[in-house]
Amino acid sequence: MGYSGNYSGRPVRLGKTGPLQKDTRISPRSSNPFVGFTELSTPTNAARNASRLGHFCAILALLILGLLTPPDFVHSQAQNRRSPSQTARQIPRPAAASRLAAHDSFGGVMAAAGRATGFFRVQKIGDRWHFLTPEGRPFWMRAVYAVNLVDGGEAASTETVRTKYRNDWTIFAQHAAMKLRSWGFNTLGEYSSPYTYPVPTYLRPHGNPIKMPFIRLLNISYYGTTNYGGFAPAPFKTLLAGAIDPRIYKDWPGNIPDVFDPNFEIYANKLAADLRTSTNEAIFTETSPSGGIPHPSLAITPWLIGTTPDDADYLFGFGPGPDQPGLRGVIHPHIGWVIAVTRPKQTVNTEIGAAFGQRRTIHYGDPIVYAKRAWRDFLLEQYKTIAALNSAWGAKYTTFDSDGGWPSGKGLLDESGRNSWIGSNSTGPFTNSRVGADCDKFLGIYAEKYFSIVSKAIRAATPHHLVFGPGPLNSHSGMSRRPILEAAGRYCDVLQTDFRVDKPEILDATYTITGKPMFVWIGATANKDSAFHAYERKETLTTESQRERAELYRREVLWLFSYQTHSGVHPFIGLDWWEYIDKWAEKAAWGLVSPHDNAYDGKEAIIARRKDSWNFPTGGEDRNFGDFLSTVTKTNLTIDKNLSTVFPRSAATPGPRKRAAQKPKN
Repeated sequence: MGYSGNYSGRPVRLGKTGPLQKDTRISPRSSNPFVGFTELSTPTNAARNASRLGHFCAILALLILGLLTPPDFVHSQAQNRRSPSQTARQIPRPAAASRLAAHDSFGGVMAAAGRATGFFRVQKIGDRWHFLTPEGRPFWMRAVYAVNLVDGGEAASTETVRTKYRNDWTIFAQHAAMKLRSWGFNTLGEYSSPYTYPVPTYLRPHGNPIKMPFIRLLNISYYGTTNYGGFAPAPFKTLLAGAIDPRIYKDWPGNIPDVFDPNFEIYANKLAADLRTSTNEAIFTETSPSGGIPHPSLAITPWLIGTTPDDADYLFGFGPGPDQPGLRGVIHPHIGWVIAVTRPKQTVNTEIGAAFGQRRTIHYGDPIVYAKRAWRDFLLEQYKTIAALNSAWGAKYTTFDSDGGWPSGKGLLDESGRNSWIGSNSTGPFTNSRVGADCDKFLGIYAEKYFSIVSKAIRAATPHHLVFGPGPLNSHSGMSRRPILEAAGRYCDVLQTDFRVDKPEILDATYTITGKPMFVWIGATANKDSAFHAYERKETLTTESQRERAELYRREVLWLFSYQTHSGVHPFIGLDWWEYIDKWAEKAAWGLVSPHDNAYDGKEAIIARRKDSWNFPTGGEDRNFGDFLSTVTKTNLTIDKNLSTVFPRSAATPGPRKRAAQKPKN
């Protein structure tokens, strides 16, 4: 089965345009994965959600309303700049400590694991991979996406900020961080508000005083198609949307960037450097308002864990291949095939962003599609003569160049998929094995180009921090094509991936190919027991109640922590939970809190109006909703309790803590 309309990648992110389905996890591993655990039992069968339509819709709504400024969620420049008194204001601490004494300053378990370096890093110790905090402590990452109140919808967020947080977003940021830490989460995930970051942003004099490590997201492959921020001389081109013969390809027009376009590398370098331009303000401004290489603020902060180059929504073709299709047989198109049939020139593209509801027309001064030229040069090097290529492929080309023009000419550059030897099957396998082999080999060249450029850009800007893989790897709970995973393993420090407990062989093969530690995207909904109880979503409901959703979280997280490859390695070092708050645009209860910012803990998201531990108002819901967070908190603490048993406990920092000798120059 080919790719049929869903683009974002994760099994829980399916359904953006087509029917929404459940991900049923059928069977646990045959051996008990909980040997040596302090508590809890082997996971049982569970359904997992198969939809992320609302994720994209919420982001789109914010863009339309002007509430989201790529590449980070921010309201407006006026809101970005708070007065020093507003920025520094701190809310009262609760009676209970928001971070347990058994953790270091960054949330690491107080155990002697490695030397202090001043930055997060990864290390394999014995049979288990670990994040190590800047103090050298083991850290199993539990990130939460989109810690940002505006995601709940304009009306809900405006009223909540006005009444609950006195029109001060910095108070919201502190409150959110305190709540997350009290629930055992330890990282701010992608799409979180800059107000939540522990470092100064947008010229504010202070970061969030309730500090949590964070993940940075760039989305190079999408923002560069419009040259957002003016970082490159011109936008780079896309290879699928608006670039493929519509007679041949009729599936999802996702975003596949031309990584061979010189503007791709230029854009990646400058976006990663967070440069200030005439149309873009630098986000991270602790030591400089202008960004730089290395970044004068980010390069020295211990709070940044790592950078993700692209979200799953905006990088297509990196998802499952035919060897291990995703749920419902989903297979991403083969990027080698896409390049073989794409237009060789583009002077205008009217479909940029069409897949995301943001259709724009982009004009190009330079019409060359560099990926198609690279494909031609690759085949010319392989076969030397057009006769040799024709013999190998059973083709009838007259030249390696153009003869008659795309899409119906006779030259290699005119190929559009109308010829039988290439065909219209975008996912493969191809009729001629030599065509398939050449597409696979060129896919490796494409992946090498992508990963080398984005990793180099990230390391130049933040040389002491980690490079994460892009979001779509192993999406839809399938397995990405081998050339993509091989390149990811060469250039990334940590991979983000999907998982299925009934398909451990995918995880095993992924680790065998890449040799890199992984963290997972994870999420679940419970509409019937949430603020969205009026919106029946049978296709997307993984659970019937907050209690059932909590049990699913417990089983899956403990399974991840215990999972071992066939060689006995524990590759998982964390998770990234979607998401902080329920979104009206999604009408699906993914969140830890309701759209009114009430926690799903059985105490806040209820009818009765009360006060929380920080004296903030709660309640006011139209029903009493169940308790998701008590089990989540217990599970998160269980992970750290079991992690601490791997190492001898130590109250002292293991080794001297390094600090940067000097701040990098801009």
